[in-house]
Amino acid sequence: MNPVMEIIAQVKSLNIQMERHGDKLRLITPAGYSPPDELVAKLKSHKQELLNYLAAQENITQKEYENPAPEKPQ
Repeated sequence: MNPVMEIIAQVKSLNIQMERHGDKLRLITPAGYSPPDELVAKLKSHKQELLNYLAAQENITQKEYENPAPEKPQ
């Protein structure tokens, strides 16, 4: 699994939502919860890739977002 998909899986497992606002990445967390520092570091280091992923997801259904197609071998 590539790093972006690993981050997305981790974010989902923590019940965090990510939103793209232009060139900013917004996290929506459960009340009183702060994401682990390790996750925050990953989000920062892969910010542009995550923004690109979220932008692409805006053109698909919620079902497709929740169950992404497996990656194709290169």
